[in-house]
Amino acid sequence: KKDSEEEEEETIQNESTTIQNKIGNINVELYRQIQEARLKLRKQQQQQQQEHGQKRRRVQEVIEEESFLKKQQMEIQFQNHYTKCAQSLHKELVTITLASNDAMNMSSSSSSS
Repeated sequence: KKDSEEEEEETIQNESTTIQNKIGNINVELYRQIQEARLKLRKQQQQQQQEHGQKRRRVQEVIEEESFLKKQQMEIQFQNHYTKCAQSLHKELVTITLASNDAMNMSSSSSSS
């Protein structure tokens, strides 16, 4: 009877050790999977941050480009406006010069006759 009790106790002890080993192996595997998942998550977050940074930089570039183009457009409008003003003044100057020449010619022809 004692032998069978000792044998049973030894069997129970062996099964307990086997179960504890299995639990230990499961814990090791779970820890490994958790670490792997954390690493993947960290990599994903870094990639998202990089992409976000690139998008933010691209948006800034587009804003700067748009601002530059608006300035150029304003300069062109400014140049066009003052070119028209200069042309208009030139026409007036030509008209005044011709009128002045005509007046001079008339006065010289009337004084000579």
